[in-house]
Amino acid sequence: MALEIATALIGLAGAMIGGGISGLTTILVASGEREKYRRERPWELRREAYTKIIGALDRALAITAHINDGYGGDPHSWDASEANAKAQAQMIEHFHIARIEFHANRLMLSPAFVAKYEEMNQVLGEANNPNLLPPESAGMAVAAMRRVVPDMEALAKQELGVDF
Repeated sequence: MALEIATALIGLAGAMIGGGISGLTTILVASGEREKYRRERPWELRREAYTKIIGALDRALAITAHINDGYGGDPHSWDASEANAKAQAQMIEHFHIARIEFHANRLMLSPAFVAKYEEMNQVLGEANNPNLLPPESAGMAVAAMRRVVPDMEALAKQELGVDF
């Protein structure tokens, strides 16, 4: 009988020690995962913000370049064409998407990226001057975007530590 009690106590002690080790391991793994999540979450949010903003601006740049190229032939007929009106609407839509994402994610963006975005908007505002002819305006817009959008993309890659 004493042997049976000793065996039961040894088994109980083993189960308690095993349960304690398992519980401690679970707590340590969960703590490590929480820390990993806290560290990676801001990077993921920043990556998503940069991707959305630059993606929309890249599409707007392609459309702006198309509009500018349209003025190469007959500027008056291109300016009055339905194709130009559709391209203008698409360009505005992509600028609008970029603006929404910029403001929604402003806290995740670096000051250098914000400055480049504001620089682009300033130059685009100057290109939207009613005293300019449409071909001049389109040329200014596409030149500014061809300069600033790649700079913004390079900044984003640098800040994210992504180098392709």
